[in-house]
Amino acid sequence: MVGWAAYGDFRDSRRWPGYRFTVEHTVHVARSHWGCGVGRALVEALADRARRDGKRVMVAGIDGSNTDSITFHARLGFHEVARLPGVGEKWGRRLDLVLMQRDLAADQGRADRALVQPKGPRSGSRAQVYSEASRQHGTAARDEVASPSDVLRRALGCGGGRGQVPGPRRTATR
Repeated sequence: MVGWAAYGDFRDSRRWPGYRFTVEHTVHVARSHWGCGVGRALVEALADRARRDGKRVMVAGIDGSNTDSITFHARLGFHEVARLPGVGEKWGRRLDLVLMQRDLAADQGRADRALVQPKGPRSGSRAQVYSEASRQHGTAARDEVASPSDVLRRALGCGGGRGQVPGPRRTATR
């Protein structure tokens, strides 16, 4: 297995029903497959699932010393909303907890979030992605991207660490 992801209640939604639209997720990717797109594919698929399930906010609870995870989540549209010093412990060492959140209902409006538009009759397998940021600068950058299942299939052959799988094909047009 190269990675997995899941989400559950942020707080006990039966006891505190006001939190029923918020979930906390976890994502784990084998170190040998970091940088292959597995984590991004897992989180995006999880966010899509959460939206379909009527969820509005996704929360990540991250060890404050795990800067790679904090950076990863920031790239996916999560924003740091709290830092709780010394609330966790692992292997006899106190840990800070960083809470990051992503507004699932509003993240399509982020300027740096790609808009995915179907391409042809097999819209589930490939898509054209137009970057909002490039559109603001007068160009329409277009990437061919794989579906999450294609990314995971490619990543199975990655295994060499960061940068082993070539990025998406990129063309710029005016």
